[in-house]
Amino acid sequence: MTDSSLRSSKIGGVLTRTIFAALVFGVAFLLAPEDPRAQATICQRHHSFDVCRVW
Repeated sequence: MTDSSLRSSKIGGVLTRTIFAALVFGVAFLLAPEDPRAQATICQRHHSFDVCRVW
């Protein structure tokens, strides 16, 4: 392999990892509830009120 092909391979790998990381964080940002009451509702659906009272 030549120096230029190694360099472009490294750049492609970094770019792919960066895009993948941005995609994962974007999906988490869109799916995670921002409102604490929404999180409390999710908690209370699976646990008792006393367990979910952390605020």
